[in-house]
Amino acid sequence: MVVNNSSQWCVALLVLSLELLGSVGLAASVQARSRSVSGRESLNQPEQVHPQVSAQPTSLAQFSRDRPASLYAKAVRFNPPKVGSPRRRTGAAVRGGCPNASKDNLVALLPTTEPILTVSEYPTLFVYLPQSAASEAELTLLSDNKRQRVYKTTIKLPKAPGIVGFSLPKDGKLPPLQVGKTYHWNFSITCGPADQAEVGVVEGQIQRIALSPSQTNALKKTALRDRPAFYAEAGIWYDALSSLAQLRRSTPKDAAIATDWGDLLKSVGLSAIAEKPLIP
Repeated sequence: MVVNNSSQWCVALLVLSLELLGSVGLAASVQARSRSVSGRESLNQPEQVHPQVSAQPTSLAQFSRDRPASLYAKAVRFNPPKVGSPRRRTGAAVRGGCPNASKDNLVALLPTTEPILTVSEYPTLFVYLPQSAASEAELTLLSDNKRQRVYKTTIKLPKAPGIVGFSLPKDGKLPPLQVGKTYHWNFSITCGPADQAEVGVVEGQIQRIALSPSQTNALKKTALRDRPAFYAEAGIWYDALSSLAQLRRSTPKDAAIATDWGDLLKSVGLSAIAEKPLIP
């Protein structure tokens, strides 16, 4: 068979074209396969998860350790009711006396103006007990006219001097304090039943109020650590002092709570009492 030159060139061009098309298709296939593999790897790659650190404390002590130093930088100060009258809170020996008595006076931990408020049915009363040989004290609660005795009890005193709280009992012997009513209490120290010589006597006032709806909602959202400041700002003395005393007893080594205790007492002129020990 005789093949002319023109036919040979046509065959050569056809073969070259097929080879070029095959090369382009192979490159596209490889590129597509590369993209597919890369996509599968990215889909199979595990997502990086950053661990979440819980900000919720597990205990009051942990809360005190972990909180920022500036969180409670504002001093806890008592904001007394706008309408008030001055009062006396320091007692003195009125007759007799006990051996080994110090020069300190019996002091009621109260502000210098009235009314002195609480929202509690059975509030806690705080006094500073000086060093003495007295073993007993008498606590009396009177109605607002100071003529009707509502409650009376004898209290055994600790041997060491310091700040002591006495809660009105919830044992049924005393009905809960009524909202809107004013009471008066007397606290007197004696040397014992033999001679009933009084070392000192102090008195105070209690007026129970009810929180407003907005205050009640705000209190529900307030952490235990912030409640002393809440009550102090609202002018509710008994609850500000007792809630802060509970914090001091539960975390006695917390420097910030100790500072708040001092600030609250100093804000009502009790600087001399602020450093006295709080007796459990």
